[in-house]
Amino acid sequence: MDENKKKGCCCDHDEHAAEDCCCDYEDDEIVTLVSEDGEEQEFFTLATFDLDGKWYIVLEPAQPIEGFQEGDVIIFRLEEEYLKLVRKTMPKTKHFSTLLRAFLVGGTICSIGQGINDIYT
Repeated sequence: MDENKKKGCCCDHDEHAAEDCCCDYEDDEIVTLVSEDGEEQEFFTLATFDLDGKWYIVLEPAQPIEGFQEGDVIIFRLEEEYLKLVRKTMPKTKHFSTLLRAFLVGGTICSIGQGINDIYT
């Protein structure tokens, strides 16, 4: 794998640094899949989507693969075990405290604006 591919660049040319690349791929958008014979292949994550309550992921090969043409993608259904792992490792959001803080900050800003409006009218 060339240096650009290691940095998450999808281009094959070397005339620029990967951080200056026109591609939008980031390192965390690269997935490594292992085939039944133990061969590792890297893929770019193009999208994830929900269809009828099941989650799917769209992957594009990072390097040429025999039998694939440029632009071909693979769509996998994400298994429930993977989704449970994602939910478990995802940081928990404190919805109530976030809502309360937004309400207080917004209310304070509106009160100050109303006070200024009352003074000058």
